[in-house]
Amino acid sequence: MRNGAYDQYKKRQVEGVDQGKLIIMLYEGAIKFLTFAKDAIEKKDMEMAHNNLVRGQAIINELINSLKVDVGEVALNLLRLYEFMNRQLSIANAQKNSGVIDGVIQLLSSLRDGWLAVIQKLNEEKRLKKESREENDGEEKAKKPVDVAV
Repeated sequence: MRNGAYDQYKKRQVEGVDQGKLIIMLYEGAIKFLTFAKDAIEKKDMEMAHNNLVRGQAIINELINSLKVDVGEVALNLLRLYEFMNRQLSIANAQKNSGVIDGVIQLLSSLRDGWLAVIQKLNEEKRLKKESREENDGEEKAKKPVDVAV
């Protein structure tokens, strides 16, 4: 019962998020699980390391599934990068190599930061357009004569 409520909560949380923020959440989730995996390797908890590496790979697979590779070269390059990360994480899992995990975390962090910059720029453009529309609407209202019955 408890898991069902939690699943519903998570589903609502994701459904209320725009696509850009969802991608950021995926990157942050993968980074979190991979960091947990590194910590588990350092503590010699190989089962925990394995579980968190698998979770990180599952998130990368979700990023792969979200791509529209027919759209253009950027999506195809992202696909190649995600596949590379998954191969690296398979190696890290087999060897319990935290150095390999570090490399994937760095890639994910760079991609996340890039997405954050794009989202910030798009939000700024939306804000400027909205302000411009509001300004134009205000000017139009000021130009209209007011009918006053005498």
